[in-house]
Amino acid sequence: MGKKQNNKQNQRRLEDKVQSSCSVISSQSFIQGDIKSQDDLLVSGHLEGDVECSGMVRISQEGRIQGNIISRFLIIEGRVNGNIKEAEQIEIRKKGQLYGNIFAKRLAMAEESVFQGQISMTEKGGEPTHFVEKRE
Repeated sequence: MGKKQNNKQNQRRLEDKVQSSCSVISSQSFIQGDIKSQDDLLVSGHLEGDVECSGMVRISQEGRIQGNIISRFLIIEGRVNGNIKEAEQIEIRKKGQLYGNIFAKRLAMAEESVFQGQISMTEKGGEPTHFVEKRE
């Protein structure tokens, strides 16, 4: 019984790691400047600047970031032009685009995602995981 619970914990989606509070950059917003946040961050608008977040950063399909990102967890569904640093886990979802270098422990890329840059996996033997999104 305990073993099943541990397997379920390991298979949880990245969204399940979301904190109770989340800062939002809405789809009609354009922000210029760096952001530091203790909360999770959802970017649906445009941001020109660096992001440092102790929680999760999620870039929605409409979201755009021009700058470097430091965050434990990252979901990319939109477009990022910049480097990703100090990440535990990154998911580049279907149609997500990342143009920059990655420094992370784990990376998963969906079919139809775009990545241009270099990957430095900080876990020994770590390799990117490819997946097919089943949700539409």
